[in-house]
Amino acid sequence: MKAVFAATAILFSSLMAQAEVKTLLYCKNIAQGDLKYIVIRELEGLKPKGIVELQEFPGDGSSITRTMTIKDYKDGYISISKQDSGDERTLVRRNGHWEVLSIVGDYKAYSHADCEE
Repeated sequence: MKAVFAATAILFSSLMAQAEVKTLLYCKNIAQGDLKYIVIRELEGLKPKGIVELQEFPGDGSSITRTMTIKDYKDGYISISKQDSGDERTLVRRNGHWEVLSIVGDYKAYSHADCEE
């Protein structure tokens, strides 16, 4: 009986450790018509591996979730989903704040985003 209780306690504490979440970055008011907000979270279970979670929320109510390295976040260069037109875009830290960099052919365009770290 004690072994079952101990195993249950270990499993519960392991699940709770994975459930602990720290928001590293929250971006809203993004000047991209198809993107409502972006959240980057540090999940306790993935922290030792240097992995964080990126969640994008388009205006249609859906969400896109994937993982990335903490190095990308710290370097201030985060690849996000392509625009509806198929153009590449990246969330970048520039001059102390975050912006969305869109690359269209040979041109680069920066869009505003209200982000809190």
